[in-house]
Amino acid sequence: DRDVTGVQTCALPIYRKINPRPLVINGIRTERVSWPWHVSIFHRVSGTFKNGTKASIWTYWCGGSIVRNSIVLTAAHCMTTDRGEGLSESQFKVALGAETSDWNLVQSDPSVQVLPVKKLYYIYEAYDPKKDFQADIAILHLEPGMRFGDYIGPVCLPRDTVLEVDALRPRRAGQVAGFGVDESGAVSKVLKYGELLVKSREQCFHSLDTKLSDIQFCAGTLKGKNFR
Repeated sequence: DRDVTGVQTCALPIYRKINPRPLVINGIRTERVSWPWHVSIFHRVSGTFKNGTKASIWTYWCGGSIVRNSIVLTAAHCMTTDRGEGLSESQFKVALGAETSDWNLVQSDPSVQVLPVKKLYYIYEAYDPKKDFQADIAILHLEPGMRFGDYIGPVCLPRDTVLEVDALRPRRAGQVAGFGVDESGAVSKVLKYGELLVKSREQCFHSLDTKLSDIQFCAGTLKGKNFR
């Protein structure tokens, strides 16, 4: 995507030839340079040990996408309780350019930028986790300090509605990247991606047993594992 002067305004992935190796269900290993807009959201979890000692740790929580400097788009269900109540900004940190979900490795990586969340924004009127996850969107306004480079940059968004609608036609292929749960049931330690096909509304209904709204779509693998 370019502005009126022709200057590139969003990040383009740099693809390197690597040997694909399955690491998570329906996913293969990839490199952070191929997904510069991807961010890792870490959540502070507090607890008490058996000896009475209290401690808190940072654990991988969700992924997100950089849409502009200091602004990240993610899912509302990642930033709220099961009842849809918003969590505190101080409970989250966002890692930019990370290639692992291990907090200790993230902190020691000189190519990674870790920023606190300054403000969380939700669409409270439309979002309801008890129903159908309409408007499952949250926007994170990060503290200043984001620096763009090979590993960090904003995602390219469609400016043409026709192109956007065409990209979501059934059987169109799309890609997702992040740290998913692998075959062992644990969060993957390495960045992975998968290719999913957009499904028709009929296929979505039969696979998910729910009716999608006009602002929702679903995609999934040929094995029937769908994602909205």
